[in-house]
Amino acid sequence: MDLNEELQQAYERIGRLERRLDREKGARRESEEVAERSLRRLYTRQRALDLLTRTAAVSNAARDADAAFTAVMQMIVDDYEWRVGHLLTAARDDPEVLVSTGIWVGRESDSFFSDVCHATIGARFGPGVGVPGRVMVHGPRWELQPSDLLPAREALLRGGTVFAFGVMVEARLVAVLEFMTPVPKPRDPDLIELATPMGEQLGRVIERKRAREDAERHRTELEGTVRERTSDLLKAHDRAEALARARSALFNTVTHELATPLHNALAALDNGDTTTVRSQLGLLKDRVDALLNVATENGQEDVGAPQMCVLADAVHQICTAQESLGGPVALAVDPTAAEEVLIDTGRLRSALDTVIAGMRLADPSAAISVRVHLAGREAVLEVRSSGHAADPSTMEVASRAISEAHGRFIESNGGVDLVLPVSRPRLRRQGTNRRILLVDDTKVTQQLASMMLAGGGLEVDLAGDGIEALERLRETQYGAVLMDIRMPRLDGLTATQQVRAGEAGPSSADIPIIAMTAEAAPGAAEAGLLAGFDAYLTKPFTKDSLLTVVGRFLPAE
Repeated sequence: MDLNEELQQAYERIGRLERRLDREKGARRESEEVAERSLRRLYTRQRALDLLTRTAAVSNAARDADAAFTAVMQMIVDDYEWRVGHLLTAARDDPEVLVSTGIWVGRESDSFFSDVCHATIGARFGPGVGVPGRVMVHGPRWELQPSDLLPAREALLRGGTVFAFGVMVEARLVAVLEFMTPVPKPRDPDLIELATPMGEQLGRVIERKRAREDAERHRTELEGTVRERTSDLLKAHDRAEALARARSALFNTVTHELATPLHNALAALDNGDTTTVRSQLGLLKDRVDALLNVATENGQEDVGAPQMCVLADAVHQICTAQESLGGPVALAVDPTAAEEVLIDTGRLRSALDTVIAGMRLADPSAAISVRVHLAGREAVLEVRSSGHAADPSTMEVASRAISEAHGRFIESNGGVDLVLPVSRPRLRRQGTNRRILLVDDTKVTQQLASMMLAGGGLEVDLAGDGIEALERLRETQYGAVLMDIRMPRLDGLTATQQVRAGEAGPSSADIPIIAMTAEAAPGAAEAGLLAGFDAYLTKPFTKDSLLTVVGRFLPAE
């Protein structure tokens, strides 16, 4: 082999070695790049997990929701180099719209930060509107050079990047955190992947806040109930003491009337005058019987049981009993009082007996008069005394009795006016059209009753509670109202009283209102009639019974 051939072979071996060396360098560079990518991926993954861990720690430790949101937004802004962090929550007037909470994270010296804050003032993001609105519809968003922005924010964000995710409570979105920068920012899959668990962690802060608020509200309500019951007990104690004083005054008032015939009888007995003895003992017996009747009536547990009676007769019986005890009571009866009415006779008797006893306690020799008449759907008793003002504690007892009957206790010169509600069957309210307002919070009852009424040729509108009923009555003229009693927000009894007081408008104050309820306890119907109902229909009812009751108050077809 000559020298040329040896050199050629040497060059070939060198070439093979160089190519091998190049391949090894390429493989080494590829391995280094793979290692670098793996390390970078490991770093970003670790950073994301660290963020989730810190978010969980903040969420678990926080007692203030706003502070927790601020801390998490600050971590994301710092770790991922966002210029602005912002919290939005559901609007009070519409839970389907997001508005700013005023909680921002960023540098106040940053013009981009201040411009975004200013552009967001008053902004409302409905479903699909802007990036926050798209979070409501699609979940977490990473939008590079986003479109479909609110006009006020478009110039600031259309060349930049927005990342946003929702805060969930019981599978319902309650808030959105958004992060913004004016420059393009590569999509970060780790941060996007963390959005959902971070939103769930922050949602637990709100859940705990709501639980604390519920517990605080329950505690406040419980304390209020305790205070109310304590107050009721104190009032009952005061009332018992006042009643004891009033009864003591009543018995003191008649002591003289009982002692006089007894003294005369003893004197006549000493003189042998048997005729006078019999006469005085008979008078003594009559007065003792009258006293026992009053004591028995006041001791019975019938207070608050409305009864049908002729008003004049009921007042006459009370005054007659009082005359037997302590002297004359001048009774003046207006012709209107000769009517039969439904009235709380127990509280009427208790209040009138107590007022007269109080007046006699103040001045045993005073002349006492009572005038009774009907004024609309109220019984008015004008009680007057020619003597001194009545004992205040006794008047307080009478005032409470009238108040419990939903009446009015009006003090005036020389006496008081006792005003009690009555139901007057002779005064039937009449509707002006055949349109019915059905007020019931139960959908089944609404549907069944509407079908029955429609079958009778009546037009029906619906209301779900007393508040809605008042609003309907202010807007529309109805022929009658069918009113349930137990309803949320405002019950039927209170709603009816407000209608009668004109709170649904003067044109509705005299509309026929028919109670439609499952309450059939003794006294329930009477209490409803005194509250302003015109009739009382007990559930369950038939179509015939419903149309019969309603028909009494509507004009014929």
